[in-house]
Amino acid sequence: MNNVREIQRINERELDLAVEGAASWHDDYRDSAYIFVGNLDKRLTEGDVITIFSQYGEIMDINLPRIPEGGLRHQRGMDAEGEARLTNDQKQQQQGGKPGDRRGFGFILFEDQRSTILAVDNLNGFQLLNRTLRVDHVRDYKMPKRRNEDGEVEEPTGPSRNAAPQIPQPEARQQETNDDDEGDMDDPMAAYIARSKSASYKGEDDDKEERKRRKEQRRLIREERERRRKDRDSRDYRHDREDERYRKERQSHSRTDNGSSSRRERELSPKRSRDDRDHHRDSDHRSSNRERERRSNSRRD
Repeated sequence: MNNVREIQRINERELDLAVEGAASWHDDYRDSAYIFVGNLDKRLTEGDVITIFSQYGEIMDINLPRIPEGGLRHQRGMDAEGEARLTNDQKQQQQGGKPGDRRGFGFILFEDQRSTILAVDNLNGFQLLNRTLRVDHVRDYKMPKRRNEDGEVEEPTGPSRNAAPQIPQPEARQQETNDDDEGDMDDPMAAYIARSKSASYKGEDDDKEERKRRKEQRRLIREERERRRKDRDSRDYRHDREDERYRKERQSHSRTDNGSSSRRERELSPKRSRDDRDHHRDSDHRSSNRERERRSNSRRD
């Protein structure tokens, strides 16, 4: 906990002074891309730790030490006779777990050294599963020994890169398949591995075919939508034309009706005038005849 607080204090001090570059304490570890992660919950797997720390960079290697089969007595200063007197529960309590359990700390290798600065600044003191993480730089990381194919322990020549992303090379698939086929008769396991690789490659090809099929379906759907839109626009256009033609016909009929009534009125008006004149003329004529008859009668008397 003191180391966690000390790192936090140094970081806060550098932030206040706006220290950066070679003046920062991180620059002392510029040649190492390893970090130490302590106080981890033992239930966390390598995949869990990678998920948490990969947000600050690509992780190439991870090492979460486990309790060996022989126990940790050589690290705790206990001889074989003293350990033999311990019960199984006492051994697990002293060792912090049974053989094969994780020991609660680990080492992570980033692809870029600058990722270690981000991880230390952001995750040191972070609360994870009710535990305060300790994240710090590692100057000289000693890689664990490995067992070779014969079961002998040997010094590693480089990081195992067990967390590096595996990117298959398409141009090398056929060559790998041919090489595996050549060893089918000598090693049955080689045949099994070859079949597994072939199945995985076939699965990738199937995925490509599936993506291609979905892409074609999306294209057909877009074309169908475009066709329907054009049909709808054309149908709306025809309806608009029909409405316009109908409106013009109504206007034309209206004008024709108005013109016919006025023309009939004009045609009838002179005839009415003539009839009126004839009527007045006949009336005047009858009046004059009656006047002449009256005068002729008065003369006779």
